[in-house]
Amino acid sequence: ANVTANLLIANYFVIQGVSTGITANGNTLSNARPLTNHVNVVSTVVTDADGVQLPATVAGLSVKIVNISANSVNVFPVANSIINSLSANAAYVLTSNSRATFEAVSSTQWYTFG
Repeated sequence: ANVTANLLIANYFVIQGVSTGITANGNTLSNARPLTNHVNVVSTVVTDADGVQLPATVAGLSVKIVNISANSVNVFPVANSIINSLSANAAYVLTSNSRATFEAVSSTQWYTFG
């Protein structure tokens, strides 16, 4: 697999990509907003069930999501992937004012921490 990434290390700290002000949209796997950075701050979820989508599942990948909105956000895996013990393609519900780290352990499996 080809991997392209930007990595900055400063004084032994790894500086990771951050996206803030994310608006969740869509309520299905096919129309949820794709996440593009390691740290993602969701600030707007207009209605419960609006969603975001994790990037392609690659073992060792870690994605952090912070939901500072007033509503829960659905976090979808990419097609045919699983979060925790949910069914394939099912959304993980991240409640208002909460956060979770999603860790990929294979090409189809994510686990949440936090």
